[in-house]
Amino acid sequence: MLTPPLSLLAQEILDHIVDHLVLPEWDEDLVHLSLTDRAFTPRCQMQIFRKISLDDDDCTENEMKKKIKKKWDILQARPSLAKYIRIIILRLADPQLFDNLSFVKILNLMKQSCASPHTLEVETEDDRPKRFAAGLLQSSLSQTLTTLHLTGWKGLPLDIIVVCPNLKYLDVRDIILGDKRKAHMLTKDFRPPKIERFDYYNSCHLVRRLVKIGPSPAPIVDWSECKILETSPHERSDMSCVQPILKLTSHTLEELYLTIPSVSDIPDEKRQFPLKTLVDLELMSNLRIFHIYAGINCRGKQHTVLDDISKVLSSIPSPNRFQCFSLRVSIYGRKPFKGCLDEDWEGLCTQVVRVSGGRSLSFRVVAFINDHKLDDRFPGDDILYASLEEKVEQSLSPYRNIKFHFVSALTWDMQ
Repeated sequence: MLTPPLSLLAQEILDHIVDHLVLPEWDEDLVHLSLTDRAFTPRCQMQIFRKISLDDDDCTENEMKKKIKKKWDILQARPSLAKYIRIIILRLADPQLFDNLSFVKILNLMKQSCASPHTLEVETEDDRPKRFAAGLLQSSLSQTLTTLHLTGWKGLPLDIIVVCPNLKYLDVRDIILGDKRKAHMLTKDFRPPKIERFDYYNSCHLVRRLVKIGPSPAPIVDWSECKILETSPHERSDMSCVQPILKLTSHTLEELYLTIPSVSDIPDEKRQFPLKTLVDLELMSNLRIFHIYAGINCRGKQHTVLDDISKVLSSIPSPNRFQCFSLRVSIYGRKPFKGCLDEDWEGLCTQVVRVSGGRSLSFRVVAFINDHKLDDRFPGDDILYASLEEKVEQSLSPYRNIKFHFVSALTWDMQ
């Protein structure tokens, strides 16, 4: 039983306390909190059962079946808990869950609840997708999904996207498109989902299919309402797809994030290839936010990374609706970091000022020395960070409309 002062708090405040404990690794804490007093129980249950996860890592087929049945037994004993499920996460070697009776029962129970899941995340390396799309359609789960995360599929069937008419957010990573590269479930009444956000990494074949327009092949997604785009600036194949997407979203895109870190064989991401020929923002009439992740190699012979980014910024027209530019920089090298200091910081600031058009604009620089761990400190690090901050502040000092914020490994824990 709660005692003062907690017993004097409104239920809304107690719910707020519970919501602040919501982290993936804190489910056990939520369980303990729910047992301390009934006042916490409903909110804890809502947060614990908001997400249902199935992971067959290091599991035999029979062990996986037991995992699924255990979840079904819990929900069968308390069917009301199903109304809380909003997110389904599947990390499976074989994604054919729709053949599992307990899983189908869980889906049917969710179907009967007043609210249905809106997010599905599937990570698999299975190269035999079989009837996953058909299972989605039959379960009616596809009708309520607004967010779809797909990772690692070898032979992704386009039908998985086709059967989700209300999709708003599509995120694809490390995807190999199916051999036939066509959707079998397209009907005469098919209307492509109008996606509002699209993230992709190492999935260029799928992306190239999605950006195809015209009657043949039939469009799989509708780009007319896309507002947010995110991809990796260090993957040339991914970047080759950016401009076609920008062309399709020239009147709607508001936020562009070239920020997904590369995990390819590019040596430590030290090769920052030119973006100016791959990104043209001239027609982006509604662009408000642009974030980019760059690598600067202090040991390199040429120091043109910021000059390249400045040229991308120079393609932004005037007037515009631009409000925020953020640059994250991984710095490779050791003291005295001359190559980083030789970059054209002044030229970058000149473009930021031009793009602002005298209006208030947020400019954020996040700098890390990538040869260190985040919490490592070496002599000379503080001098580099201070020098970078001073360079930018001096260039921007006459322009009070630019709200500059500098973050480094030294100040990261203060954020």
